Formats: sequence, C-alpha cells, structure tokens
Amino acid sequence: MAAAKKYDTTSPYTAANLITVCGFFSALYSIIMVQEAWIHYERLGSLAWPISSSYKTLAAIALTFATDALDGFLARRWKQRSKLGALLDRARDKFIIYPLVYYLNKYLQLMMNHGQELSDLHSFLKVLIWAILIVEGTLILGGIVAAAFGWRVESHRTGKWKMGFECATVGIWMLAFLFSNPAVFFAHWSFKVFVACLTISALLAMASFLSYLSSWYNGSATEANE
Repeated sequence: MAAAKKYDTTSPYTAANLITVCGFFSALYSIIMVQEAWIHYERLGSLAWPISSSYKTLAAIALTFATDALDGFLARRWKQRSKLGALLDRARDKFIIYPLVYYLNKYLQLMMNHGQELSDLHSFLKVLIWAILIVEGTLILGGIVAAAFGWRVESHRTGKWKMGFECATVGIWMLAFLFSNPAVFFAHWSFKVFVACLTISALLAMASFLSYLSSWYNGSATEANE
C-alpha cells in the first residue's frame, strides 16, 4: 500500500464505482436478513431459520466480497481510480462489517449460558471482536484523512485477505441459524472453523493496521523530500 497525490479521474460515473455501489446493496440485504434472523430468535426463542434464507444471506455476503475484489481491480486496470471511489470502497467494507459484528457479539453472549468452558472462550472471542472493531475504526479515520488531503491509498494485499476472512467468519456464523439450539452449533465442527477464521481475521486486522502505519510514514517522508 502506498500513498500518492494523484488520482486517475475525477468523474464519479465509472464502472468501478458502480460495482462498489452494488456492494452497498448486497451488504444492506445481508444486514437486513441477519436482523430478521435475530428478531425471529427473540420472538420464538429458536434460532432455526429456513435454509433458503441462510443461503441467500451467504450469497449476498459473497457478492459483497466479490465487489470488494473486483472494483479495485477494474479501477486500476481501466485507470478509473478516484477520490470518491476510494471513499466508497472503504465505506462499503465497514458498512457490512460493523452491523454484522454487532449481531455476532449478541449471539456470542449466548455462550455464557452453556458452561464455564464456553464462557471462558466467549471472553477470548470478545477480545478478538473488539480488536477488529478498533482497527477498522482507525482505518476509517485514516481513510477520511487521506481523502481530506487528496492522497490515494492503495489497498494492501493484507487488507484484502482480512476482508475475505471477515466475510468467511460471518458466512460460517450463518450456519448457526440452521440450528434451533446454540449448544448444537457450539459442539459442531463449523464452530471450530468459525473460531479459527475469527482469530485469523483479528491477526490480519493488526497486520493491515501496521501496513497502514508504514504507508503513512513512508508517504509523509516521500512528500517531505519532494
């Protein structure tokens, strides 16, 4: 990831920006579906959810990640990198992650009622979630500062992997809504994969944050010498 002073275009009407906007709609659909699942649980006391609903939500999450990978690629290939595109890209990523992590945290609260071992694991997972949220919040502020000064911040490969594992974490969590009892999910093999993905997401978030710090430092040093 490197900071620079120039964009390719000032026009907001680009194919890359259109794909990013499509990502907003798929992200919004994902959030609405997860909220619907949670309301279903609060009303009926059961997490059992139609399989079709879980698949639709998984498809929407996958589409959101696909737009994240495709818009940047097309912007670079077709010389469509813009200030608006950079803002939309970062806003789309956080738009889906923050609400879904909020509901994920609410779901993990259920672990407190299923034994001391899960209660201890809940504390560990909560630390990971807060680490992700703090890092993502810091990256949002960094993106705002970059936009304010007109810097172009290239996405680092670590950030793409981070986004991928975050979406995978939420996607695997969608399997939880297929079980009527949270204890069944906690004992299922998919829960172990979920914990692994969440842990990797937190580590990649930290690595992404460090790459941003390095970029800011190197970018500032470069501009000071120009």
